[in-house]
Amino acid sequence: MDRHRISVDSVMALLYAWDQIIEEFHMARKVAARCNSLEPILLSLRDASSLLHIAIPTLRRWLRQRRLAHVRCGRAVRIEAAEVRRFIARNRRPASDELKENI
Repeated sequence: MDRHRISVDSVMALLYAWDQIIEEFHMARKVAARCNSLEPILLSLRDASSLLHIAIPTLRRWLRQRRLAHVRCGRAVRIEAAEVRRFIARNRRPASDELKENI
């Protein structure tokens, strides 16, 4: 009977993970809805780091290294959604032929 018991910590961890997934989904919907607009979509560091699945300090380091273009609005830093897509495309690594054959 004890092996079926779920700890409170496990439930809390699952709820936290679920909240993160829902937050990313809503952010992606918001960005997708604005993609057809002529104005550039500016993402906060939090939103951009969430899309890239990296920590905010890592994103800040990449910005200092000029790996991603960004816009400063006073003290606020924003990244265009199109720049995030270009960054992903630039850093995409194709699968090797050997891996493609096994699929």
